[in-house]
Amino acid sequence: MGPFHPLVSVRVEHDYFRDGRFQALRFEPTRETAALAANANLLVRFSPGTIHVFYDETRRDTLRAYAASAPEPLSLAFKARSTDPAFATYSALPEPRPGAVLYFDNFPASVRDGVAWLHAEANAAADQPFEFPPPGEDDEPASLSGMLSRADWHLPPLFVVNVYLYGDGAGPPAFEPEGRAREGRIRFAARTTSWKYYLLGRLRERECSIVDRAGEVQFEALGNQRLADGSEALAFRSRQLLALRERSAHHFACRDAAGGELLIERLPVAGTRQIDRETVDNQHVDVSPIYVNG
Repeated sequence: MGPFHPLVSVRVEHDYFRDGRFQALRFEPTRETAALAANANLLVRFSPGTIHVFYDETRRDTLRAYAASAPEPLSLAFKARSTDPAFATYSALPEPRPGAVLYFDNFPASVRDGVAWLHAEANAAADQPFEFPPPGEDDEPASLSGMLSRADWHLPPLFVVNVYLYGDGAGPPAFEPEGRAREGRIRFAARTTSWKYYLLGRLRERECSIVDRAGEVQFEALGNQRLADGSEALAFRSRQLLALRERSAHHFACRDAAGGELLIERLPVAGTRQIDRETVDNQHVDVSPIYVNG
């Protein structure tokens, strides 16, 4: 056994988080990938939001031998599951469909600003999920062939990432154990919602307005609205869709609309506990309710 060198890594990012890293992930190699790693003495390690694969210097030719004999381009595939139950709330995702899973690979990778992105669009939400069959059916998408178990049909992973190590003969190898390690990236976008403030208590009796200290976001006054418990609140809804953030930079204040008195210097920002759906201008809009008692 010789020294180990970086072969490939895949990093998952998320716009919701302050540092951009999506750490709430649990990775699992597929059965075929686990077997290849054992036979070729690959070292697979996981850090928060990242897959790392290292190769054994003394076994470098083993990968080429596998590539030469494999009927399909040689690749390493991993299933990813989120460990954060709020993930679907703060993430921009395709409409959920039963029996579907997001799939990413690097063949070819979309190189932008020197980074090999594993999706064609700016973020992962724009990629269409691949469907896979329910139990008892044999046909499955070629991209997912052999990667998902029957247990995965009942509890699908969040996504599958498939990293090709070599090309198919039509071009240069995709990722080859020569020189420095190759890094692929996946980025999820934060969900955007209309922020809706419900002013309760004494605030409901005032002629209020909500203003953006930066002057970029406008709020529409909706008047008094009845809440689920029968009480009423003075409602305001943002005219723009705003991205959810772990730590939002927005600074909204509540003022007296008549005299300009500052009633609340900094209003709370949208959280991830609840997302409502409303119809605005004949379109369905995700709405983040924010309750303020003052």
